[in-house]
Amino acid sequence: MRRIAVILGIGTALVGAAGAFAAGASAAGRDSIRIAGSGPVVRGSVYDVTISGFAAQRATAWLFVDYAGCARTLAGELRRAPSSAQHFAVQGPFAEVTGWKSSAAGTDHACAYLAPRGRTLVLSRARLAFPVR
Repeated sequence: MRRIAVILGIGTALVGAAGAFAAGASAAGRDSIRIAGSGPVVRGSVYDVTISGFAAQRATAWLFVDYAGCARTLAGELRRAPSSAQHFAVQGPFAEVTGWKSSAAGTDHACAYLAPRGRTLVLSRARLAFPVR
């Protein structure tokens, strides 16, 4: 199963929505990450996966999209599925949109981790399973 990842960028409306979400997290100074999908996923078509949240310090937001599911740790994910990784340098409120294309029907998984820059210690993580038709 071959998968192609394409970085799409950040939309103005998305930044506003993520900023509103992250404002609550920043008030408490909490690191957070979450995942949102773009709706029904059809194999062979590009779909969006968005990670958003808040990083109290300079950090890296990692996103993996893989049929096998999520590993228990970021280090495990990096060993198991390095080719399915996207990563972004973040600090404060953030939102990143990535485009993916799944080649087969089945259950796919998005796994997100927020880690201090250059480390695999996890500050926050999120998981999302979704069907590919």
